[in-house]
Amino acid sequence: ADAAAAAEAALWHKVQQRGFAPSNQEEKVAYQRYLAAEQRAEATRRRKRAEELAAADATKPSGPADAEVKAADRLFHGHAVWFYIDPTQTVQGPFPGTDMADWFKGGFLHDQELPLWGGA
Repeated sequence: ADAAAAAEAALWHKVQQRGFAPSNQEEKVAYQRYLAAEQRAEATRRRKRAEELAAADATKPSGPADAEVKAADRLFHGHAVWFYIDPTQTVQGPFPGTDMADWFKGGFLHDQELPLWGGA
């Protein structure tokens, strides 16, 4: 197997020297095998890159940062009920502080400028 691979590599080198124009069947086969190996290598590189990107995405925070979550827990649990004004200027509530904290952790209240206030 190693001798065959070395022979194919030598033939491929000849093909490269001629400007990628194989002159006989043996060189054409070597060229086709080379192209197939390059395609497999490229597919492997793309798959690994996709896996790296997916792993990087998995580590990104999808909601608020941990410090914000802790602050929200303290804030929302400090009052029995909460109200807010939605984007249509309608008062929403009352909601238990536990629900508000859960919504914040889930990213529903994160980065929104909704007027909030707590009640007894």
